[in-house]
Amino acid sequence: MRLESPYCEFDGLNLTWELLEGLAKHNGPVSDPNWALAELDVAYPLELGDWCGLEGQVAALADDIAYDNHDIDDGLRAGFLELDDLLTLDFVADHWREVERRYPKAPRERQLRELVRSQIGWMVNDLIAATSEALVGVESATDVRKSGTMLARFSPKSPRRSGG
Repeated sequence: MRLESPYCEFDGLNLTWELLEGLAKHNGPVSDPNWALAELDVAYPLELGDWCGLEGQVAALADDIAYDNHDIDDGLRAGFLELDDLLTLDFVADHWREVERRYPKAPRERQLRELVRSQIGWMVNDLIAATSEALVGVESATDVRKSGTMLARFSPKSPRRSGG
């Protein structure tokens, strides 16, 4: 908020309340804020005990999708991970078989990139479907914040959910 003050009328970046809320609570309600978050909460009451809006919830999970899959991509390219080790995970093995089926003549490096792309696509679609299901009956941003749970979610079959 106060990294820079480019404007005469705004002390900081003039971020919206919703963006500040998402940054503060994207991992869930905050019961013991640090000094910086407590100071921010005084200036812009963020209702720290509630869940953040749907945008913040989705952003947190999109971040997880990107980190998980790009760590796999980086690990494979750097030689820290071996495909054979990853293939012990059913989720990865299923996607790898499909990549090999669809692109049998592609160079291995491109197949590995396609594997990561496939996993990202599956996880994004799973997030959309499971979140849509969780939102049935939710009619407002207040309903989201007062839900008592994160409504943006993966399905039970997701590797993010099952630890796979």
